[in-house]
Amino acid sequence: MSNKIQKHCIICGRAFEVKVLAESPLVEDFFGGPPEKSTSFCPICEARIRKEAGDTQKDPKPI
Repeated sequence: MSNKIQKHCIICGRAFEVKVLAESPLVEDFFGGPPEKSTSFCPICEARIRKEAGDTQKDPKPI
């Protein structure tokens, strides 16, 4: 069985692969933290969203 799942981006519709941890008690004990969020955006759209969010947080330059 592959450790990757193929999903589609909810913005652009591109197919991308998501890594999945194996379902076993050893993995759950070793990684005891909160579960990871499921990704719904491809890496390209995610980078674009992060850039746009960062640009809106910057102060505009004085004229």
